[in-house]
Amino acid sequence: MQKLKPRGAPGGRRRKISPTWKRKGYRDLAKLGAHFDVKFAEQLLDNAREELVQLEKMYKADDLTEETEEIILRRQRNAVESAEFRLGRVKVEAEQQLTVGIPRQGEALKAARRDAELAHELAEKNLPRALEQKRFEVDKLRRDNAKAEEKLADLRADRKLAVVKSPAEGILIYGTSEEGAFPGAAGAAKKLVPGGKVAAREIIMTVVDPGKLAAFAKIPEAKLADVAPGREGVAAPEANPAAEIPAKVESLGYIPAVGGGYPAKLSLQPPADLMPPLMPGMKLKVSLGTSEKENVLLAPKSAIFEEDGKSFAYLAKEDGGHEKREVKVGATNGKNLEVKDGLKEGDKILAKKPE
Repeated sequence: MQKLKPRGAPGGRRRKISPTWKRKGYRDLAKLGAHFDVKFAEQLLDNAREELVQLEKMYKADDLTEETEEIILRRQRNAVESAEFRLGRVKVEAEQQLTVGIPRQGEALKAARRDAELAHELAEKNLPRALEQKRFEVDKLRRDNAKAEEKLADLRADRKLAVVKSPAEGILIYGTSEEGAFPGAAGAAKKLVPGGKVAAREIIMTVVDPGKLAAFAKIPEAKLADVAPGREGVAAPEANPAAEIPAKVESLGYIPAVGGGYPAKLSLQPPADLMPPLMPGMKLKVSLGTSEKENVLLAPKSAIFEEDGKSFAYLAKEDGGHEKREVKVGATNGKNLEVKDGLKEGDKILAKKPE
């Protein structure tokens, strides 16, 4: 048995017919709405008028009009007046909407669409480049992160090395030692502060053993012939000029030192009770013994006096007086001075300067 298909439904399917406003575009819908508002206002006015006519007919048929009927008629006349006003306003608004609002809105929509299309086109052009830029930035961040991690590892390794251990016991002095002096101590002290920077392989501290001190001197060229390794003498620190510390020349250089003179190194044997004790950086006045020469005339060092850069001795006379005589002195062994001129063997000189 063959199944019958419903009418108006090709292929057995019923076709739904949408209302007119559902098949319109936005602009057409706006126009349709404006016309519909006018039509609806007209319908309301017609209904109100028709209802007023019917009420008047109904109440006119009665010979006597009651107060309630007057109230109803008055309300209906007001409704008619209101509907007439509403119709006029709707017509004006519809005209405004049809002639100005809808066309202007259409142009605005067109402009918005053009802007959207341009923005879309620009985005299609810029997005690949922006994406590539972001990829470069990500790669750079990865490289920077790798460098930062490497630097952090180096800093951690440096931190382990930052614990400085002294190779020996002694006194710690800033800077490096240069022939017994420490000229860079002030500069090194400024670097050894929080945030200070020290160059690679830079010597910033020196450890000195006070029990193994040596003295460094620069021998003038005129005295070089009178000095030789092994020569003994005495040293007196500026802090204690009366002290006599045994000294001995350990080495002598014959190449001029920077600033003049010839470098010499002397060993010292300070007494245990020396006060103040010898410390690194102290200055000494050294007197070396005379050279082993024959027929050298010696005089006590305490009996030779200096005035205005000259040396004098006071020669004792037989009558109890004295004579001031200029002398020329040479090397010293610590206690005696070599007298080169001005005195002869057998002369008696005063041990103290006469008043």
